[in-house]
Amino acid sequence: MILCREEFGKKIDKSIFPGIQGGPLMHVISAKAVSFGEVLNGDFKTYAQKTSLIMQNN
Repeated sequence: MILCREEFGKKIDKSIFPGIQGGPLMHVISAKAVSFGEVLNGDFKTYAQKTSLIMQNN
């Protein structure tokens, strides 16, 4: 909750909603599900380890 003067209220509301405080967006939920599925795959672990090694050597 943000308490402020009325003159700032509309500006604060516009900057927060819907960008930061939106509802559940189905495409975002789907994208997260796909990402979590990829992380559970053994190939992702190999990819992450290789990426980490490359970055350590740079």
